[in-house]
Amino acid sequence: MDPKLEAYFLHGELLRQETPTPESLRLKDDDLRALRMKAIGDIELFLQGAPLSAPRVDGALPLDASVNELYRDRFEALRDTVIRRALGAGATALSRADWRKVKATFDGYTTWEKAKPAEPFDKLGDDKMKAYLEGGLVAKVEAYIALDLAAGKEIGQIDDLEKLLLYVRWLVELVNNFVNFSAIYMPKQTALVEAGSLVIDGRRLDFCLKVANRAAHKAVAVLSNIYLVYVEVLEKEGGAVVYQLVAPVTGGEAGRLRVWASAASSSTSTTRSTTRS
Repeated sequence: MDPKLEAYFLHGELLRQETPTPESLRLKDDDLRALRMKAIGDIELFLQGAPLSAPRVDGALPLDASVNELYRDRFEALRDTVIRRALGAGATALSRADWRKVKATFDGYTTWEKAKPAEPFDKLGDDKMKAYLEGGLVAKVEAYIALDLAAGKEIGQIDDLEKLLLYVRWLVELVNNFVNFSAIYMPKQTALVEAGSLVIDGRRLDFCLKVANRAAHKAVAVLSNIYLVYVEVLEKEGGAVVYQLVAPVTGGEAGRLRVWASAASSSTSTTRSTTRS
C-alpha cells in the first residue's frame, strides 16, 4: 500500500499547485461508457493505475473515505490494524507526515524483514501457517519432545557404554601409541602418530609425522642433532599446502637433499622439501 498512498499524496500536491477541481481528475461520461465496454481484465488494469481515492487540496486522506474498490480491503485492514494503532484510535485522516510517522514505527521490522534469509515455510502462506499453529501439530511435536527428553538419560548411558567398550578394546593400543610410544619402535607396525612414508633423493623415509607449527617444532627438534627434512604436502603441483610433514634422515649422507627439492609421499602425489635442520 505504500506506493499507492504516496501516489495519493502526490495527487493532492498536484491539486494544490495547479488548483484544478477534484472533478477535473475524474473520468468524463464518455470515457466511463467506453471503459464499461471493455473486458474485466482491462477494467482491473485501469483501476490498478487509478488513484486510491479522490484527491484533496489539503493532501489528507480521510480514514473513512470511499477508496478504490481494488484496494479497499487492504486499505481497511491497514487502517484498522496499523494506522489507528500507530496514530491513536481517534485519528480521522492520514496526511503525508502521518504516513511517514507510521512507517517510521516499523523501520526496525522492515529492515529485519529485508535482511531475513528466505525460509521454506515462507512459501506456505499465512492461512496454512495459522492452520498448522491452531491444529494438533504443535501438541504432537511437544509429545515427541517429551518422549525424547524422557529417553535422554538412557541414551546417555548407551553413549557411556560405547565409550567403555571402545576403551576396553583399544586402551592398550592407545597407550602404546600416545603414552609410552612403544608402537613407534615396532618396525612391522605403523604407529597412529605416523603419516606414511616419504621418497626423496632415491631414499625412502618411513618415519613421517605431521607438523602443525614448524617453527615451534624446530625450536625443540634442533636439540636432537638429527638431520630433519620438513616438507609441504600439496594436492597437486602449484596447489595449496594441505599439511606439513617432518621426517628424520637416520642413515647415509645428506646427498642431494636440499631446500625445495621435489619428493613423493605415500598418501599424496606431490610434496616439496622446504627446510632442513
